[in-house]
Amino acid sequence: MAPEHRRRGRRARVDPPWPGSDPVVKPDAAPPTSARPTRAHRVTIANAFRTCPGARSLESDPEALLDRGEPVAGGRRANVLLSPREWGQPVRVRPGQRGGLLGPLLGARYATPTRPLRELALVEALHAEGVPVAAPVFAAAWRQGVGWRTSFATVEQEGALDLAAWLARAPDEGTRVTLAVSIARALRRVHDAGVVHGDLQIRNLLVDARSDPPTCTVIDFDRARRSTSVSAAARLREWMRLVRSCEKTGHARQLTPRVQAAALSAYCGGDRALRRALLGRLPREQARMRRHRLGWRIAEFFCRGAG
Repeated sequence: MAPEHRRRGRRARVDPPWPGSDPVVKPDAAPPTSARPTRAHRVTIANAFRTCPGARSLESDPEALLDRGEPVAGGRRANVLLSPREWGQPVRVRPGQRGGLLGPLLGARYATPTRPLRELALVEALHAEGVPVAAPVFAAAWRQGVGWRTSFATVEQEGALDLAAWLARAPDEGTRVTLAVSIARALRRVHDAGVVHGDLQIRNLLVDARSDPPTCTVIDFDRARRSTSVSAAARLREWMRLVRSCEKTGHARQLTPRVQAAALSAYCGGDRALRRALLGRLPREQARMRRHRLGWRIAEFFCRGAG
């Protein structure tokens, strides 16, 4: 019969025994394993950043790279700020997080990894065309359980605030009018590029108040879609969604008639046909707004009752 150490599933080694002792049989050492196995993942890096030192480590294990970042506030979940040593400049990473009714149920998991990859392709194209969007760096997705976790990275705009934080500083009406013009021109560029944002709300507009006049950058295009043109109806729906967002966050009073008139004038420019088309559809969108307000009141009533 073969010795015990020969019948094992893998070759063993026999250490020399001490005098008077029996041989000690040990299996060969198993190869070292990492603390966390690398998950299936997909990564796309913007052309301008493919040669950066961080690109290689990102492609091998995107989840590990994000673990080395610094958590910072932003959006539905905390963002991550990556070191400029790896990318040449500070990079902000936005982890994917579902919103809406399914948000609490699905959390940060998606059925497929494609959403951030599509967003990167769109934002990179818009940035190349001069549309005021944040410079994209990379998009990543990795398997977790039955779903995918995602992230999307852009160059950090140091000192910029989202519109909600900017309005919370209670700027005077003249400053709000100036910014309304900047926002309107930025959104006109997006729409003229054939893009419907799909989630235009005040946290998806970044304000650089250090510039004179203040500038606006549009972010978070994960729900956006692009076509050859954007209809007047779709343009107005985007605007009204932004207005609803201001109301829901308690900033409705800052949207004075003067601010709204400045935004409309800057958005339309000299295009009188567009102005007529927007104003013609305004009553329908105002009726939609009233239905939304009613829904908010009903939801608040049930929330208070549940509390």
